Parts: sequence; structure tokens; C-alpha cells
Amino acid sequence: MLKQGLQVDLICYTTQVSKYFVFNDVQNAMKLFYLFPNRGINRDTQVYNTMISGYCRMKLFDDATRLLQEMSSKNIKLDVVSYGIIIDSYSHLGEMYGA
Repeated sequence: MLKQGLQVDLICYTTQVSKYFVFNDVQNAMKLFYLFPNRGINRDTQVYNTMISGYCRMKLFDDATRLLQEMSSKNIKLDVVSYGIIIDSYSHLGEMYGA
């Protein structure tokens, strides 16, 4: 899309990040996520949720936790989806009290 001169926005990038996780391509998901600021795009709650969900599906819980901490440090608010991802992940680990 960029090569064709089309304007790419946060929604397009977030969709692409999600698709990378569908195909178990964590490296490209991470690369794109960290390119957002270089492209003038601010990461919001939705894109963080996409990354955290992808990490959890891949059982990369330390990475997911790191992003939750990053959200907090950047004053990006968690929403009901964020909490749902966290609760679901803890339940899959058998740690409902952690949720």
C-alpha cells in the first residue's frame, strides 16, 4: 500500500499486526508494532490489545506483561477488552486468582 502511495492509518497497521499473529509471525508483528512511531502513528489501546492478545495466544506471557507495563507507563488506559484478555490468559494458566 505504501509503494502505491496510499495513506496507511492505525487501523490498517493494527489489522496487519493481527494477521501476523494469525500466521504465527511474531517477529513481523513486533517489527511493525515498533515502527508505528517512526511512521508518525501513535499506538492506542486497541493496538496494544492486539499485541497483548497475540502474545498470549503464542504463550509469550512475559512479553504481554511487558506491554501492559508499557501501557501504564505511557498513560494508555486499559479497557474492558484489555481486562478480558488478561483474565482469559490467567484462566488458561490455571491462575484465576492472578486475574
